[in-house]
Amino acid sequence: MTLIKATRFTLAIALMALFTVSPALAQVDTATQGLGQLETWFTTWIPVGATLAIVAVGLGLMFGFGRMDIAIRMVLGLILIGSASYLVGLFI
Repeated sequence: MTLIKATRFTLAIALMALFTVSPALAQVDTATQGLGQLETWFTTWIPVGATLAIVAVGLGLMFGFGRMDIAIRMVLGLILIGSASYLVGLFI
């Protein structure tokens, strides 16, 4: 039993070391790649997440989980968050 725990721990440490060292070995330009990833988050993933959250709020209202006045505030906030992140992403 102790051997299994030690092997799992060693394997976890080896995998963490492999994942942290691999970008350094690939000689990736982290500045350009980092800004590209940030732009992708701002123009794609945050608006998609906000849209999915709006759908979840709508489903919650449909099944009677919540009040309409709170849902309207949440949906307006999510629309503002998605739109603002997309606009910020255009300037990156």
